[in-house]
Amino acid sequence: MGEKIIETVTVRKIRKFLNCTAKNNQMAFLFGPTGRGKTFTVRDWLTTHPEGIYFRADAGITLSRMRRNLSLAILGTETGSSRDIVQYFLNRPGSVLIIDEAVHVCSDSFTAQDIKRLDSLRDIYDNVNEYGGSFALAMIFTDCKLSRFKSGRASRFLGQFVGRMDNHLDIGDKISLPYEIKPILAAYGLPENLAQTAFKIANGPGKMRTLYKCLAFAMKVAEKKNVPVTCDILDGVFNQLDSGIYPDA
Repeated sequence: MGEKIIETVTVRKIRKFLNCTAKNNQMAFLFGPTGRGKTFTVRDWLTTHPEGIYFRADAGITLSRMRRNLSLAILGTETGSSRDIVQYFLNRPGSVLIIDEAVHVCSDSFTAQDIKRLDSLRDIYDNVNEYGGSFALAMIFTDCKLSRFKSGRASRFLGQFVGRMDNHLDIGDKISLPYEIKPILAAYGLPENLAQTAFKIANGPGKMRTLYKCLAFAMKVAEKKNVPVTCDILDGVFNQLDSGIYPDA
């Protein structure tokens, strides 16, 4: 079974967040732990929203590199200026710029470079909308919570973003058995008696990402043995992956 979007409660929340952000030209933040499907859902949303532009911030990215990479993602060339980017969005009302891994724009150490990178993104948003455009900016933070913006050493600067933030979604660590695990099993054509084992895997390292991987391998193992997927097969695959052994499927 290839990767496809599965309608869990978290997927629906992320879609609603993106739709609201785009419709209302908002500056919006999405927070959530790794492995919860943020990037996968965003990329799926973009397939039906050509007005969206995806940009992934790399670890250790400098201000100059971020500007070049943004220019490349938006304009198709690294040499575009901030003014060129603003003009691009002015010419395309309703555009949405999505910054994934935004935690790399704003590191834990919170240096002067972090402030400049955030200011650069805020300036694009402000300039487009102040010059009569309609433009949204969504920033996706992994393993970071809104509380970081409200307290701590960075809050004096980040607090202004909280005040300007029109929309936010904070995805919790807890995974729902009835609203996430069971819909996934149903989508894979697997029985509900796997739910507790799947729930345990999804709440371990890697979260939902690990669960999807284990389900795919378990189905291959079961097919090879010509038996249904059982809790023992699924648990065995997880234990193999967890110990660094590639499952024999």
